[in-house]
Amino acid sequence: MYTLVCRKGNILDYIKKDNYYITDTQQLAQEHDRQIIEESFADSETGRTVSEEEMRQEFGKYGWGK
Repeated sequence: MYTLVCRKGNILDYIKKDNYYITDTQQLAQEHDRQIIEESFADSETGRTVSEEEMRQEFGKYGWGK
C-alpha cells in the first residue's frame, strides 16, 4: 500500500496492480462524514434547526412524518 498526497492536501492510500492504480478513499470519506457531523452539531448549537412539525409541513407531501 502506498500513500498519495493530493493538491488539496488530502491523503489517499493506493495499491498498484499491474498497470492500474487503485485508490482507497475510505479515510477521505470518513473525514468528510466527520465534517458533516461536526457541522450538524454546530447548527443545533446556534439554533439553525427546524421542529418536527415544521418538517412535516414542509416535506409532508413527500411522506415525512407518516
